[in-house]
Amino acid sequence: MSTSSASGTPYDNGNQMIGISFTEHIAEQQHRLSPAARGELSSLLRHLMLAAKIIARETGKAALVDILGLTGKVNVQGEKVQKLDEYATTSSSAISGMPATCA
Repeated sequence: MSTSSASGTPYDNGNQMIGISFTEHIAEQQHRLSPAARGELSSLLRHLMLAAKIIARETGKAALVDILGLTGKVNVQGEKVQKLDEYATTSSSAISGMPATCA
């Protein structure tokens, strides 16, 4: 039987933390499904996780750092581009090393 701490983190009855991190899970699944894999997908997933964490942090303080509202640009679908969307695309692209068109 497991219980949770005040922060919601799962612990077993001996107050030992149970569960694994996202990174550990990806590494285990990669090894289990394909021991010969080179880790390219795992690396991409870790980069996306990092980008998501950074974007979440910046979203929380968006009003403070002036990334709310429109950029004044229009995307290829004819939609007005939001500052947060542009920030997310730029961040994802920079972290993954992929062009912004792939982000």
